[in-house]
Amino acid sequence: MVGSLGIFTDKDVACFQIVSTHSDFQRRGVCSTLVYESASHALENMGAKTLVMVADEEYHAAKIYESVGFKPNQKQIGLCYWNKEKHSK
Repeated sequence: MVGSLGIFTDKDVACFQIVSTHSDFQRRGVCSTLVYESASHALENMGAKTLVMVADEEYHAAKIYESVGFKPNQKQIGLCYWNKEKHSK
């Protein structure tokens, strides 16, 4: 398999996940083609009205998504807490 992309919908929203290209086929447009074609499919055949793509703004994936028309719209922030004492036993 050269590349893969997951997409799921919840009513009007389609969310992309795990977009990847095999290392032997990188920099050949595989991911951008997958994103573009999957976005078109979601809009035309899955009832999606809003497409959601989450990527770290400094990660190369963000540039791929922008190259096919996605634009940064919101920021997602996560916070994790690790209780070292509780989990060291």
